Amino acid sequence: MSRLPRALRRHRLSERDRALTHRIAAFVLDYPDERLLADLPLLRAAAAELPDTVRGGLDEILDHLERTPLQRLAEDYVATFALRRRCCLHLTYYSYGDTRKRGTALVRFIEAY
Repeated sequence: MSRLPRALRRHRLSERDRALTHRIAAFVLDYPDERLLADLPLLRAAAAELPDTVRGGLDEILDHLERTPLQRLAEDYVATFALRRRCCLHLTYYSYGDTRKRGTALVRFIEAY
């Protein structure tokens, strides 16, 4: 079964809607900075074009980003993605940590790509 979120599996999305959902998610998963905050109106406008089933979750995170001070967003980001191995956004880090096996796994990714 696909590893897509349940809302994406349950409702058939057009390729455009799926790509737009992934693009918005990529923006909100990046390290929070002034540019992200400045882009929130554009992200919200883009999310408004999506079906309700997908837009609901995106609206929640956009609301959180709008109402939370930048310093707190940065602290939460580091606590979640930099200090927790399980939530690390770097390829292979969860499985291998900083080991030689991780280097080998990254080489395999590069070769496959």
